[in-house]
Amino acid sequence: MAATDQRDFITFYGIKYEDWKVTFGRFTNHEEILTMDYIGIDCACSESTQADSTCTVGYCATLQFLFPHHIKKQYYIEGVLEGEITVAANGGASHINDYRISIWKANTDNTFERLAATYISGSEWVNVDDDLSWDAGYSIGEERVYHWYIDCWDAQELKEEDRIYLQIEIRGTNNYLYLMHANDPDWTDVWVKIPFRL
Repeated sequence: MAATDQRDFITFYGIKYEDWKVTFGRFTNHEEILTMDYIGIDCACSESTQADSTCTVGYCATLQFLFPHHIKKQYYIEGVLEGEITVAANGGASHINDYRISIWKANTDNTFERLAATYISGSEWVNVDDDLSWDAGYSIGEERVYHWYIDCWDAQELKEEDRIYLQIEIRGTNNYLYLMHANDPDWTDVWVKIPFRL
């Protein structure tokens, strides 16, 4: 295998801090972070984000998980990214229509660029059309985990002033729909494995 064909696959986990904020480029006091490992289980983190009616159709939630550190001075994302997201019902039955995952880079000068996104059956939006039940007696909502892929075979260059972030968008029918991102290594709500060309 040629040196140019080698990849370094790194897995990141998405969590949302409550007491630690990052400012970089377009992000100010940002709490949604990609980490290379889960942090202490007792650290102050939010478990979920509720969908709301701010989108153009139905209810939606959009989160942008930033990796606020250098990978290398110059590097490339090239290959197939894969990961998972978890959605749940909370407070009542809900329904998830679809979701879209994309990988971006942000720069210190406030510029940002989408590098690649999910694409299946002619659309970036992955149609799932799933009902999520709610058990009022036990106050427990159904959870669904979705495994996804992004084909990024056109190498995307990043330099030392760039940072990557993962954008997750979900769409559903009411505000009982939640995107989960608990800081829990036993149940990985949000993770992504990214191929970096050495």
